[in-house]
Amino acid sequence: MPDSDELVNKPFLPERFWDDPRERDKLFEKLKEVSVEVKELTLKTAGGERLYVTLFSTPTKNIKGQINGSQGVLYDVTAQKELQKRTSELRHSEERFRLAAKSTSDLIYEWDIATDCLDWFGDIDGALGFESGEFPRTMEAWADRIHSDDQDRLAGPMKWHRESADSIQEEYRMQRKDGTWCYWAEHGLPVLDSEGHPRKWIGACVDITERKKAEENMEKLNIDLESSVRELRRANKELDEFAYIAAHDLKTPLRGIGTLADWLVMDYADKFDEVGKEQIRLITTRAKQMSTLIDRIQQYSRLGQSGQKKQQVDLNAVLSEVISRIALPENIEITVENELPALMCQRTHIIQVFQNLLSNAVKYMDKPKGQIKVGFAEEDNSWRFGVADNGLGIQQRHFKRIFKIFKTLSPCNGIENTGIGLSIVKKLVELNKGRIWVESEVGQGSTFFFTLPRQCSDAKAILRDTHNQEQDHPV
Repeated sequence: MPDSDELVNKPFLPERFWDDPRERDKLFEKLKEVSVEVKELTLKTAGGERLYVTLFSTPTKNIKGQINGSQGVLYDVTAQKELQKRTSELRHSEERFRLAAKSTSDLIYEWDIATDCLDWFGDIDGALGFESGEFPRTMEAWADRIHSDDQDRLAGPMKWHRESADSIQEEYRMQRKDGTWCYWAEHGLPVLDSEGHPRKWIGACVDITERKKAEENMEKLNIDLESSVRELRRANKELDEFAYIAAHDLKTPLRGIGTLADWLVMDYADKFDEVGKEQIRLITTRAKQMSTLIDRIQQYSRLGQSGQKKQQVDLNAVLSEVISRIALPENIEITVENELPALMCQRTHIIQVFQNLLSNAVKYMDKPKGQIKVGFAEEDNSWRFGVADNGLGIQQRHFKRIFKIFKTLSPCNGIENTGIGLSIVKKLVELNKGRIWVESEVGQGSTFFFTLPRQCSDAKAILRDTHNQEQDHPV
């Protein structure tokens, strides 16, 4: 307010002290009519702050009894006005909170510790199978519904809420009226007093029964899956062992057949005509083919059982070794288009992959000048290798079939046509977390692609490191 000197013997509340100066003129008109006894005015201080006052006025009279003015008292009611405003805002906030609580499926609660008054916003009765208004609104009634094991884990829900000054985020089981159990997730916050103790709790409870059932079903499925995987591994192991033992045992009578065929050729050659000699030759050929097939079955059954650890393998050295082992006809040329990387893998695996792919390309070459090219390209997380030839080519309908065991596109009249080679390649590539496929055009040739994880540095780095080690440790 202004100093008293600013107001004594001065016009009544100059315009600068009014929030709306027009209200001053209206007040004076009312006072002249002697129609104002109590009036609320909105003023402002010399500092510009809003001020609420109540005016109590009475008219004054001269000696003739005529009204010649007015006198009154101003009461500062700013504090009461602010309180009313805050109360109204709080009431409005509570109304919005209650509307929001009613519109959600969550159960909102407010618990006053001193009075043990527990207000629920949401259908708490329906959530626990009670009639409307039947479930008691006390913390004790709520706590009694919590499963005893969960009560022990929470060290007593009432004590838990009364003493904890931290927020609560817990899951527990609640018993419905019919005795069945549901799962609740609670998230609560304490309202603390001046000493830091909780005087009230506000929070929400959510029924998570369906989620818990889904988690339990998922856990059961995982257990069943693990059991199935173990059973499958056991069955696969038994199958591999059976294949290996069966193949091994088959070789004994097979060797007998081969021996008998050789004995017939040596001791009774003069007693056979040309047809008979051809039949004996076919027996010998079929016996050798069968022996090769059995060897390949044993090899396939043992894939993945090797105890050999993965190591850095320089593919340039591996490829040179593989090519040197192949009986390469003079009309066929194998070229390596670019320097190959180094891989983290089992060395025997990568040798078998290249050996099978290059041997197939040589075996099925039908061109006077055969060309076989080996190359690789970098992909995001892997290396992509390719073995291309200009041979027979493969029809698209056979692209998947050729990778299946015992499937071959050529007649089985030769020792090597077992139909297992590409199956071995596919299994080895997949054991090393890669994939394999073919692109081909009949009469133009085929390209077998396979990928392997990019888990190591390139071959140059390995060769450089090896060279440095040799320099550091000369023989």
